[in-house]
Amino acid sequence: MHKYMTAIGFHELNKKEVQRILHGVAINPDRVTHTLDTEGNEFAEIRKEVAPGIGIALRGYYDEGDEFHMDYYYPYSEAMTISTDIPVEMVKESDKESFLGLCDEIRLGVDLIFFVQDMFEILSSEQRNHKMVDIGEVRLSGLCSEGMILFPVKRTEYQLEKARRSGKYRKDLIVAARDGDEDAIEELALIDMDLYTNITERTQNEDILSIVNTYFMPNGVECDKYSVMGEIKDLRRLINRCTMENIYCMVIESNEMSYEV
Repeated sequence: MHKYMTAIGFHELNKKEVQRILHGVAINPDRVTHTLDTEGNEFAEIRKEVAPGIGIALRGYYDEGDEFHMDYYYPYSEAMTISTDIPVEMVKESDKESFLGLCDEIRLGVDLIFFVQDMFEILSSEQRNHKMVDIGEVRLSGLCSEGMILFPVKRTEYQLEKARRSGKYRKDLIVAARDGDEDAIEELALIDMDLYTNITERTQNEDILSIVNTYFMPNGVECDKYSVMGEIKDLRRLINRCTMENIYCMVIESNEMSYEV
């Protein structure tokens, strides 16, 4: 079973039950999309919704007898929150007909890598052969199998404003450094050294989660998996129509970027 099927309300399924669900999606889909894959063959995606904006997608090929042959499947969640609007580099995965999106998001401090859900929209457009794709708005959606709710650290307006000014100054330095400004590169190095020293000293007597209140960082060896901490901006409860399990959807803000989980 796909690791994140549990995130959309499918717990404790055996292999036979998963195959039954996938067969049901194939014969009774909500949406079928066709396009040509990167080698010019007809490729299809079948989607079945189990809750508003959440469901299972199958990708594969139809044979001459109009029978669908699944290549792979994945659980999906369609986000409504705009996360970023910068151009995205498309990188094809080597083991299947799918793409990873890569964008240089200054707010995170790392290259943001994610699985592209609307691959068919891109393959059907004039940008299908472009390495860099400008899709206007990127809406990030994450699937999570576990998490923890923490009480927030109380901060004054002065501390919040200071953090905002510091974040803006750092982003400006990063932009300048990427343009080759040596003074900006040196200033960033000094800031990081001071930050490291400050955190090292404080962790002698304080818990790290009382110092760090937001992060977005890679988790494990898979490039599109992240460990995140941020502020919950919105929460809604949905119900998986197949299993009647609860699904909790959150809008999270971390490193000044919003996304849905």
